Amino acid sequence: MVIRPDADTQFGGDRVQMIETAKRLRNLGVDVIEKVGATTPTDYEGVDIVHLFNLQTRLFSLDEAKKAKAACKRLALSTIWWEPSLELILETSRKWAMASRAIGRKRAIEIIAGKAEPILAPDRALQSEVVGMADVLLPNSWAEAKELRKLDAHDRVVVVPNGVDVDHYDGNRDLPRPDWVPKGDYVLCAARIERLKGQLGLARAARRYGVPCVLVGEVVDAEYAGRCRSVGATTPGKKDRDELAAAYKNALLYVQPSLRETPGLASMEAAAMGCPVVTTKHGSTREYFGSWATYVDPFDYQSISREFAAALRRPRGIGLSEHIRRTYPWERAAEATNTAYERLVKD
Repeated sequence: MVIRPDADTQFGGDRVQMIETAKRLRNLGVDVIEKVGATTPTDYEGVDIVHLFNLQTRLFSLDEAKKAKAACKRLALSTIWWEPSLELILETSRKWAMASRAIGRKRAIEIIAGKAEPILAPDRALQSEVVGMADVLLPNSWAEAKELRKLDAHDRVVVVPNGVDVDHYDGNRDLPRPDWVPKGDYVLCAARIERLKGQLGLARAARRYGVPCVLVGEVVDAEYAGRCRSVGATTPGKKDRDELAAAYKNALLYVQPSLRETPGLASMEAAAMGCPVVTTKHGSTREYFGSWATYVDPFDYQSISREFAAALRRPRGIGLSEHIRRTYPWERAAEATNTAYERLVKD
């Protein structure tokens, strides 16, 4: 298994997916070697399959795919990919954000639409090359598999759902309330603090309805984190798994208004702990959470505010927790991955 060089210092869902899948594959009797960063020829000695994680790290992924094929190895690719929308380009580009303030959001998106192809084409070409070299594609959802068609993806696809450690994220566990969350009710988001995760809209909505807002996670964008704190959010930093589990369990709502998610591991963990979930409508979230979650348009503050208020009024149920814990244990991901491996070995 191979992943980007900064996977341990810039920890994310791709690294969690790799760690948890490897752990369960070993339980199935598969010999797994995890490699963070670039491989060397000696890394391939005795290896049958190279499993590459994350198509979004396009240059690194392309280089590693070429090495695997040069070594005549079968290549599995966990894509973890969703093409940026026009709204995402507008939201995350300082240039286009300035244009939006000058000419209006609607007009800026119209201009981006006319320029989208040359903006996206260079990355798409690199990613298409990686996809073309893979012997099997392992998207995390059928929605992601459909999205991959934009890269001229082949039909050798095995959907490998993301998962939850159901032993750890169990709402029946007796966990002390963390001392870094407010007394009384609060809403929670656990993610890197950056524009891509959309926490500012959540912080504004929480202030509007008088509910303390806690944003757990590494600060990637200090300016953005400062804007979130300016409207009342607290940013206690990264926390370990036990503290996160306890924070999920005690939260009034878990809110993940990301600009895209495939589908959001923290949202799944919070759901497993019995916390109601409000999440983005962009990405594969509906495929995982169905009618049990509340969905927002992260590019529209009124949508965030309206659905936030609606979620506050709903009674706390257990349906989502049961659904996630029953349907998405990491063991299922390992079994699907192993099925893909077995097909490659037989080919």
